[in-house]
Amino acid sequence: MTQTTQYRSGSWPPMTTYTSAGLGGHKSPSSRLAKKVYDFEYHLDSKRAQAPGCATSIQDVVANSEKNPRKKAALERARARIADQVSRGDGDTVKSLRLRKGWSQTTLSTLLGTSQSHVARIERGSENVTWETMRKLCDTLDVDMNTIDTMLQRQRSAFESSQK
Repeated sequence: MTQTTQYRSGSWPPMTTYTSAGLGGHKSPSSRLAKKVYDFEYHLDSKRAQAPGCATSIQDVVANSEKNPRKKAALERARARIADQVSRGDGDTVKSLRLRKGWSQTTLSTLLGTSQSHVARIERGSENVTWETMRKLCDTLDVDMNTIDTMLQRQRSAFESSQK
């Protein structure tokens, strides 16, 4: 097997080729600088990479933390503390109300009967919300339809200004 390394800097040789025999050490064809070759495929353990618990997503970490009542209460308090920072003085949004209640996007999505990604798009302002979803948001967040409409318009304008 032959491996080729190209260097971005013009001061280095444009190309150096190593053969599989050179993987154990280094081969310096025309340069005085020693080169070290690392064979990452040799160190990669594909069984370990696919093993459960090896790579954990943040959603899994939060879900496991919320199973513990003490950790769940701490997460809810932390979300409530950052709710005002999220609104940035521009007024309430769906996200700031959700955080004030101490809920994750997953919790809100469960209460609404939708997916977490749908809630994320609503909070970002990139989703056109149906009347049915607006009604569910009103019931779940305990606000009226005018308040939800104002929050969604605020989120939409923030999203559009971020896209420019």
